[in-house]
Amino acid sequence: MLSADGVPVLMHDDTVDRTTNGSGAVSRLTLAELRRMRVGNEPVPLLTEALTRCAELGLWANVELKASAGGDDERLGEIVGRMLATEWNGHGVISSFSTTALMAARSQPSRHAYALLVGELPADWRRQVRDTGAMAVHANAACITADAIAGIRAAGLILACYTVNDRQEAERLLANGVSAVFTDRPDLWQTGQK
Repeated sequence: MLSADGVPVLMHDDTVDRTTNGSGAVSRLTLAELRRMRVGNEPVPLLTEALTRCAELGLWANVELKASAGGDDERLGEIVGRMLATEWNGHGVISSFSTTALMAARSQPSRHAYALLVGELPADWRRQVRDTGAMAVHANAACITADAIAGIRAAGLILACYTVNDRQEAERLLANGVSAVFTDRPDLWQTGQK
């Protein structure tokens, strides 16, 4: 998300109320105001800080362009796209529910991998993939069907499903052609865990 002064920060919700000790809409708070708030003991993180840490640890990133409820999709895509062109090693993917944000990011000098993020697979998903230049689809695991998996794979795309917190369900999806799952429970994949 973007702060009021156009700086990309990491925040799941439109407001900071649930995840910080502060209150208010991210898009109406300046970077200085956001940085005074705490997520645990840390300030609200910047996208650049997260990408730097990923590079240090050798991790790849799923950079989700999350537009505010106010509809800053194009501005978000342009700002993050420009930033990623100079500050990211490109190890990962840029994803969004907003095709406008994805296309705006793609219009910048950076050339990265893109993923269309959806809940239920829309009827026009092929057009959306083409328009955004996506090489992957990230879909809600609860809404994905065997036919959708087959169609996405037949189109030569990578399919990742979210949010899968049950190892047996993850293994079923992977066995049926899903390439990866998003989870809140990576501990379920530790040796000996079921």
